[in-house]
Amino acid sequence: MASAAFGAMDSVLSKLTDLLTFQYKLLEEVKQDIIFVKSELESMHAFLKKMSEVEDELDEQVKCWRREVRELSYDIEDLIDEFVVHLKDETGCELHGIPSFISQIAKSIVSIRNRYQIAKKMRGIRAFVGEASRRHKRYKVDDTISKPNKVTVDPRLPALYKDASDLVGIDGPKHELISWLTGGVSGPEQQLKVLPVVGSGGLGKTTLANQVYHNLEGIFESRAFVTVSQKPDMMKILREILSGIGYNGLEAAWDEGKLIHEVRKYLRFVRYCVVLDDIWSISVWEILRCALPENNRGSRIVVTTRITDIARACCAPRHCDIYHLKPLDNTSSRKLFLKRICGSEDSLPSQVKGVAEKILKKCGGMPLAIISIASLLATKAQTKEQWESVNISLESGLDKHIGFEGMNWILSLSYNHLPQHLRTCMLYLCMFPEDYIISKEMLVQQWIAEGFICPEHGRNLEEAGYYYFNELINRSMAQPVDIECNGEAMSCRVHDMIRSLIISKSNRENFVTIFSTSEAASVMTPGKIHRLSVQYIDEECGMVPMLPTLSHARSFSIFGHCNKMPSLTEFKVLRVLEMDDCWKLENHHLQHIGRLSQLKYLGLRRTPISELPEQIGELKYLETLDLRLSHLTELPAAIVRLRRLVHLFFDSNIKLPDGIGEMQSLQQLSSFDVCRSSVTSLQELGSLSNLRVLVMAWRSFGMIGDVKTYNNNLVSSLGKLGASSLRSLYIQGYNSSLQDFSLDLWCPAPSLLRKFVANKCLSVIPSWLGLLINLSYVNVDVLRAAQRDLDILGELPNLIFLRIGSETAPQERLVIHDQCFECLKEFKFMCLLTEGLEFQVRSMPSLERLCFQFVAWETISATGGFDFGIQHLLSLKEAVVKIDCFAAWAGEGNAAEAAIRNSARALPNNPLLNIERFSANDDDMEEDFGFVVLGRRMQQRMSQSET
Repeated sequence: MASAAFGAMDSVLSKLTDLLTFQYKLLEEVKQDIIFVKSELESMHAFLKKMSEVEDELDEQVKCWRREVRELSYDIEDLIDEFVVHLKDETGCELHGIPSFISQIAKSIVSIRNRYQIAKKMRGIRAFVGEASRRHKRYKVDDTISKPNKVTVDPRLPALYKDASDLVGIDGPKHELISWLTGGVSGPEQQLKVLPVVGSGGLGKTTLANQVYHNLEGIFESRAFVTVSQKPDMMKILREILSGIGYNGLEAAWDEGKLIHEVRKYLRFVRYCVVLDDIWSISVWEILRCALPENNRGSRIVVTTRITDIARACCAPRHCDIYHLKPLDNTSSRKLFLKRICGSEDSLPSQVKGVAEKILKKCGGMPLAIISIASLLATKAQTKEQWESVNISLESGLDKHIGFEGMNWILSLSYNHLPQHLRTCMLYLCMFPEDYIISKEMLVQQWIAEGFICPEHGRNLEEAGYYYFNELINRSMAQPVDIECNGEAMSCRVHDMIRSLIISKSNRENFVTIFSTSEAASVMTPGKIHRLSVQYIDEECGMVPMLPTLSHARSFSIFGHCNKMPSLTEFKVLRVLEMDDCWKLENHHLQHIGRLSQLKYLGLRRTPISELPEQIGELKYLETLDLRLSHLTELPAAIVRLRRLVHLFFDSNIKLPDGIGEMQSLQQLSSFDVCRSSVTSLQELGSLSNLRVLVMAWRSFGMIGDVKTYNNNLVSSLGKLGASSLRSLYIQGYNSSLQDFSLDLWCPAPSLLRKFVANKCLSVIPSWLGLLINLSYVNVDVLRAAQRDLDILGELPNLIFLRIGSETAPQERLVIHDQCFECLKEFKFMCLLTEGLEFQVRSMPSLERLCFQFVAWETISATGGFDFGIQHLLSLKEAVVKIDCFAAWAGEGNAAEAAIRNSARALPNNPLLNIERFSANDDDMEEDFGFVVLGRRMQQRMSQSET
C-alpha cells in the first residue's frame, strides 16, 4: 500500500522481496544491493510507524528526516517499476530461422545494457538509503520523539458555559430532544431509553446536549454530564458520574469495578439522566453502559458522538431513534455570524457583504466554524481586502490565521482518529474540486490504482475500498449523497471546512498539488509533484501552469476547461489520468498514451474525444477505462488487448468490440448497443466468466440482420453469465423493443442476481423473476401491469426497491396482500391508476417511501371512495401522490387529498406527504409515471353523467 505518512514504503518492501524471490535474472551485485536496501528500509519503516503515533509532537528535524525518507521511497518504487518493465520486455514470443537469430542477438544486447543500467541505479539507491540511515543516527532522531506530551486546552470547554441567549438556531433541536426524553417518564411504560446524537465535529453536539441537560432539571432525581473524549480515563469518568448524581463517600482507593458497582447501586431505585458527551469507541460505551442500570423508572441516557456505528451500538439490543444533528439553515447561520461581528445586517458595510456571503457558504451551517471566523473578522478592519485574506485562508488551509486554532483542533480530532490507511484515502479527496459530488465507484477505482487499498478480512480490493468509503461517512469525514433505499451512499461530498483541513494536511505531506486560477484554491508545494489536480481554471488562463517536472506524478486530474495540457511523454510513473468535462481536449493529446506503462485508471468522461489511438492496447496494467459521454462512436480493435481491464464504461450507441471474449478480467461492462454489435461478439459475451455488472441497450430499428437471431444469441450468453457471475443486469429498450425482445427463455441462477432493470423492453414480467431469492432491486416497465405481477414479486424475500412502469392502465384494482413484500422499503408504481390500489393489513411492513398516481373520477367511480389502505403501512416515512383531476367534479380532488392525508395521519412516523393535483389532457404524457395517453375521458365522464 501507498500512504500519506509512509509514502511508497510498504509497496517498496513488497516489491524488493518479489525481485529477490521471483525468477528475474539479476546480477549478483544487484541482489546484494537489494538485500542491503531492504534491510535498511525495514528499520526506517518501523521508525516511521512509531512517529505516526505521535504526529503532533514531532519537531522540525524529525519531520525533515521523515519527508526525506518518504520521498526516497517514491523514487525507489519508480525505479523498481522501471526495472520490472525492462525485465519483462526481455521475454517474448520465439521466432524460427534467421529472424529468430537476429531477434535473439538484439534482445541479448538490450538485456546486457538493461542489467548494467539497473546495477548502476541500484548502487545509487543504496548510497541514498545509506546516507539517510547515517543521518538518522547522526542527529539522534530517536531522542526527539520522546518528549512529554504538550498540554492543550480543549476548545470545546466553553460550550458547557454558553448562555442560552447567545445561542442561535438551537431552539428547534432542543425542544425535539426534550420532548423525546420526557415522553413516557411518568407513564406506565417507564423503560430506560437511550438517545444517540450524531454529527460531525463543530456542529454543536456538546452545546445542544448541555442545553437539554439544564432544561431537564427537576424532572430527574439524579443527573450527570460527563465528557468522554478520544483517550478517556475511565476511572475519572466514573468518579465524575458519581459526583454528578450526588453520591457521597467516594474513596480514592476504589478501582474501576468498585466504581461501576457503586454507580449501579446508587441509581438502582432513582430516575436518572446521564449525558455521555463525545464517545469515540464502542468498547468505552459498553463499559459505561454497565454502570447505568435499567431500573424501569423512566431513566434516560444521552450520548453524543461523531461516529454512526457507535450510535447504532447504543441502540442495541432495543431499537431506538438516532438523532442526526443538522447544520444551521441560511437564516440562522447569517444571524449567528452577524451577531458576533456587528449585531445586524444593516450595520455591515456594503463592500464586505459579498465576501461575507462567500465565507458563510464555506461554513456550511457549522456553528463552530461560523463563530471562529466571525470572531476573527471582528478583530479586522471591515474592508474587502482584509476579509478576502480570511476567505483565501479558508480555501487553502485552516492554519493560516491564529483565529482558526480552535476550529482546526476540533476538526483535527476526527482526522487524527482515522487509522493510517483512511487518512491517506481522506487526503486523496483533495484531488476533487470544492462541492464536487464524488462517485463512490470512481473514487474506489482510483484508490485501487494508487495502491491505497489492501484486501483484508476476506474482502477483495473493491470490497475493501467500499468499506473504506463507508467508514469515512460513518466517521462524519464525508457527507453521503445519492443514498439508495438500503441506506447505501453511492456518492459523497466533502464539507468545505473539512476540505480546508485536509488541504492543509496534504500540503504538509506534499501529497496533492492543486492548481486553479482562483489563487485561493491553489496549493503549490516546492517539492516533487506526486499528484496534480487542475480544478476549473478559467478560459482566459486555460492551461496548466509552469510546474516542476511531472515525471514523479502518480495521479493527474483536470476538471473543466483546459486549453493546453502537458504532453503525456512528461509522465513516467502515472497511475491515474482523469479528465472530467475537459471540453478542449483533442484526439492528438492522447497520441503517446501507450508510454504510460503504469497507468491503471483512465477517465475521459464528458470530453470531445472522438477516437482512441491503437496504442491504448499497450496499457498492460489498465484496470478502469471510463469513456462515458465522450464523442466516441466506435472502440479501437486494440481495446481487447487490455487483459487486466476490470471496468469498461462507454455509451450505449457503441457496439460491442469483436474479441470481447479475450477480456477475461472484466467485471463491469457498461454499456453497448446489442443490435449494432456482431452476432460473434454477442456469443463471446457469454464467456466473460467474471462479469458481475452488465448494462446494454436494445434498439431493433435499423438493425442489420434477423431480430430473432440477435435475441437468441443474447439470451444464450445471458444464460451462461447468469449461471456463473452476473449480479446486476440493466437493459434499456426503446418503443419498438416490446415487439421483438424477450427474456422468457432466460432463467439465471436463483441465488446470484441482485439487481434487475428492464426499461421499455418487456411486455410482461417473466415468471422466473419470482425465483430469484436474493433479488433486492427491480425496476421494470411492462405493457399493462396486472395483479399477477404483484403476486410474483411479492414473494421475493429480499426485495428492497421496486419500480413498475405500465404503458397502459391496469384493468383491475391492484391489491397488495398481507405478508407480501416483507422487506420492501421503496415502491413506485409509474402509471395512472384508474381502478385504484389497495394495501391490506400487514402488507409491506417495512415500506418507507411510496410513489403512485391515480385518476380521481375513475377511481371514485370504480371504488366509491379513496381508501387505499395507506394507514396500514406502519413504517411509511414519505409518500409522493399525484392526483389527476381532469374531468373530476368539484370537490372530488379535495376529497381524494383529504382521504390520503387522513390515512397518513394515523401512522406512527407522521410521514412527509407530497400531494400534487394536476389536470392532464389527451396529449399529455407524464413521463415520470409511465407512458399513458389518457384518451377522451371528458366525453366518458359526460356520458356517465347522462346515464
